[in-house]
Amino acid sequence: MKKLIFALVALIMCGFLTAQADQVKVTMKSGTVITGELVELDALDHVTVIVAGIETIIPMSEVGSVDRLGEDEEYTMPTKKSSLGSKLISGEYEITDNAAYPDSFVIKIEGQEITMLLVRGGTFTMGYDGRHSWNMQTEPMHRVTLSSFYISRQLVNRGVANAMLDEKAPKRPKMTWRSTSWDKANEIAEGIAEDLRKPYRLPTEAEWEYAALQPELRGIYPRKMLEWCYDYLAEYEKVDQIDPMGPNNGRLHVLRSYKLGRNLWQRNFATVKNIFDIINVSEVSQALDEGGAIRLVLPANKAK
Repeated sequence: MKKLIFALVALIMCGFLTAQADQVKVTMKSGTVITGELVELDALDHVTVIVAGIETIIPMSEVGSVDRLGEDEEYTMPTKKSSLGSKLISGEYEITDNAAYPDSFVIKIEGQEITMLLVRGGTFTMGYDGRHSWNMQTEPMHRVTLSSFYISRQLVNRGVANAMLDEKAPKRPKMTWRSTSWDKANEIAEGIAEDLRKPYRLPTEAEWEYAALQPELRGIYPRKMLEWCYDYLAEYEKVDQIDPMGPNNGRLHVLRSYKLGRNLWQRNFATVKNIFDIINVSEVSQALDEGGAIRLVLPANKAK
């Protein structure tokens, strides 16, 4: 790591990587190669590149090298050494990160103990192919590569939420907090991050879906509840992505549920156009009225 930092600093000093228009090749320790337009390089923290129009932030702890593309080198989409087939199959995934992270750890905030469970990074096919979810904006399917992260087993309760919002203590503090306000959900997550001095946040939609694919984690998802994600709601882009954070702007944020309607892939039910696509209308209506819950995420390399 020290050699990499010194090499990058030397390149910067020489003016090698100063222009935003520079095309760079980022080789990950996992073998992934990413090429794109350099936006920012912090040799001690991260490198930011634009890949297929999407700004991607890559932690330096996962980077093997950063090189400027020569004039005879071609700008390409992200490539990855993977046993996944070329055909996109919804729900298919492969774990690629075998770094030495603890399987779990416990945090305590405002009296609530929350167990953070490791989700090892990998590549998966995100989205559905349109057979069941044309009105849920879960197409097109696309390949996503994620870094390892921790996701909370428990949802944030009312006691913690009210404390983060500076609201009076609720009568039933151990009940799960739910709200139709994403702004409040995000404020609670940011308050927890500030109190614990770690970058806890809402999960991205990609992280939520990838975690829901893991057999050992399926039991943590309530069947009749919506959960807030970090992302704005929009149709997926048919491009390979690495640690996507969603669109830069929008009107709504993503809500996800595990088998509330037809399947775990349901997104914000405000987008439903065909009421017959829902198995249990009353359960969905109640879930929408109560709003989304909060599940926390922490990047694995920030857990130490």
